[in-house]
Amino acid sequence: MRGRPLLGRPRVVTEDRSTLMNTTEVAEHLGLGSAVAARRWLRRHRIHAVGREGGAAGQSLYPAELVHRCRSRLGSPPRPPYDRWRDATGAHVPTRCRVEQVEIDARLGAPRSRLGKQGQVIGRGSTRLVVQFDEESDAIRIRPHLVRRLEIDQPSSPAHIITQLWDLLPAIGEAHER
Repeated sequence: MRGRPLLGRPRVVTEDRSTLMNTTEVAEHLGLGSAVAARRWLRRHRIHAVGREGGAAGQSLYPAELVHRCRSRLGSPPRPPYDRWRDATGAHVPTRCRVEQVEIDARLGAPRSRLGKQGQVIGRGSTRLVVQFDEESDAIRIRPHLVRRLEIDQPSSPAHIITQLWDLLPAIGEAHER
């Protein structure tokens, strides 16, 4: 049980508080800087207030047992910062990198006809990447979550593959002669 969220006005606790902690006590127990940080931690761990202290400056009260039990989660890794330029796999998409369309959404610049095609990011708008797809003359604006960033060693087109094979022919001939 995580405590019950209070509906309406919280009840004022006047009985024994040995099983309850206010936000200042939670902050001290967890080594946090302030009651505000403690409230944030409690909210993140879904621990709800079960009452309030009396008086005008009364603080919310939380079940001490739940705070002690969840303390081990204090060092949980922070969420990664928001990055609007993440691709379908979550990787950052910088300008001048190669991408491949992996999702279909014509309203967001990703029609079915371009699925699997590769191109190069040549710029950014406010919410879309500007991509020059291979064998297309116009630059296309497309949302980043509809593409996948390609590693440098992945070929960009059939012509690129043929060029790489021609470059390998002398090495293959030398190995064959040995």
